[in-house]
Amino acid sequence: RAATAAGWRVVGGTNLFRLYETPDAAAARDRLARARVWPRIFPYSKTWMRLGLPGDARGWAQLEAALTGA
Repeated sequence: RAATAAGWRVVGGTNLFRLYETPDAAAARDRLARARVWPRIFPYSKTWMRLGLPGDARGWAQLEAALTGA
């Protein structure tokens, strides 16, 4: 979806979250946080970021907007 369109690659996950490889996880986290999406980054990887999967349509819309800059 929007995450892969942003150039992120899925490297793992569950029914509750996805783990992505990004060019710069800290920059991606900061951009998402400004849109009130709270991902997790890891001190041992500058490229990995974990995103919780939204539970409803409103959450998906918020995440899509954060990822596309809409």
